Amino acid sequence: MSDPISVLSTIFNIYKTIAKVVEEVKCNKKRCKRLQARLDSIVPVVSDVYTQIADEKVKKSYVNALEQLLSCLRSADTYIQTFREKMGTIKKVWTRDQVKEDFDALNQRLSDLVPVLTMGMQAETRGNVDAMFNEETRGKEDKEDENDDWNEMLVLLKKMQTDGEAMKQEMDTSFEGVRDKLDELDNKMEAKTEKTDEALEEIRKGVQRLLVTDSGKPNTHPVDDLKLITKDELMNFKLIEKGSIDTVYKAQYQKCEVAVKKLKVPDNSAESERNMSLVVARELRKEAEIMKKVETENVVRLYGICTDPGNYLIIMEYMMMGSLKTVLKNTGLQLPWKRRIRMALEAARGLYAIHNAKPPMLHMNICSQTFLVDEDLHVKVSDFGFTKTLSSAGRSGRRRSTLQYVAPEQLADINHPTDYRCEIFALGIVMWEIATRAEPYAGMDDRTIMKYVMRNGTEPVPEGAGCPSQYGDIIGDCKQHDPLLRPLTGDIIDRLQMLYSFM
Repeated sequence: MSDPISVLSTIFNIYKTIAKVVEEVKCNKKRCKRLQARLDSIVPVVSDVYTQIADEKVKKSYVNALEQLLSCLRSADTYIQTFREKMGTIKKVWTRDQVKEDFDALNQRLSDLVPVLTMGMQAETRGNVDAMFNEETRGKEDKEDENDDWNEMLVLLKKMQTDGEAMKQEMDTSFEGVRDKLDELDNKMEAKTEKTDEALEEIRKGVQRLLVTDSGKPNTHPVDDLKLITKDELMNFKLIEKGSIDTVYKAQYQKCEVAVKKLKVPDNSAESERNMSLVVARELRKEAEIMKKVETENVVRLYGICTDPGNYLIIMEYMMMGSLKTVLKNTGLQLPWKRRIRMALEAARGLYAIHNAKPPMLHMNICSQTFLVDEDLHVKVSDFGFTKTLSSAGRSGRRRSTLQYVAPEQLADINHPTDYRCEIFALGIVMWEIATRAEPYAGMDDRTIMKYVMRNGTEPVPEGAGCPSQYGDIIGDCKQHDPLLRPLTGDIIDRLQMLYSFM
């Protein structure tokens, strides 16, 4: 059996809460107050009745009735709380039958408890309680309360609807005013933005004219990130080099010097040309995105691409001195050994950036022609991946000018895929060119080159050329016949850096 004192205490606490909440209900007021009145006839006297019971069995039965009364009070509190908010009204107004059923159920539960709870009461008090819960009287009162509450609900709902429409109209008017203000503000901001853009453009142009590089020479390179560039944005084309698969021009982009490589599309049928154009454009964009991932100081900067029909262009940083091959052939240009070691170091750094990109990549065409040199004789790698782009667009086979850089394992097996060790071999040939300033396998045709490399290995650095022995060792390691014996680009850089620092 529960503690009677605790049960009675909880009953009176909830009873007080109900009395307070009833004054705050927004609808169903009549029935809520009727329920409170019926509780008023029972709850205040149950404590006195309990204390007057002497028989333990009767007292136990009375405590059970008190527990049921407590449960009923909790349900009554929940029922009345529903009508404290207007939202509760909106939810309940459409469920009139449910409101009635809940109310009737609560009253029936109380009515069933009356005989037990009123035992021992004085006759007059008990008579008042019985009259309050008389079924006929209760039914009549409840019907009147229901009609009054329902009519009040309808009035409240109509008022809420009217208020809602008025509020909506007011909000529409307010929003219209806000929209007008926003349009006005937007127009002002647009005008200011145009003026700001014009001012910023003038500032940018001024800064470009004023900024200088570390060498004290004007910085003429555009600062925009990679983007699509139309043919009309490029001016003052001057031919630099014309090849079988591309043509290189010097041009101006945003008043800055750039190099423009134009890729050729085969002259086939119109349908074939359209298909080839789509392939070239797609692969061009793909390779340009890859090139942007390895931007370092030893990789030629890619400014953008052009995919206008018939104009598949790669717009890159302009390297004044041209290819490394051209620089090495220029006998009038003095290249001290320290400068040559630095050039080899920068070439290795460019290849390292490609091999260690995320994900790792391959250049696919390492040779002295794909390393470019700026006016300060700094070396940067370029064109990586575009040879593959051309191959995937239908131009298969190796270019004749790069056969000297093909590793022995690839010469022995035409199906041997290019890997980073193959490119280390090619880098070794480039470093040999830097040391000798000569053409690899000069005077040999392709067949002779293949036989020579397969039988004898590669050409050594000629004695008496003044080449530092450490540099010669690095070249020899890169050109090892066994690919597993070739060093990684990181190791090559470390050795070249140490050699350069002691010169």
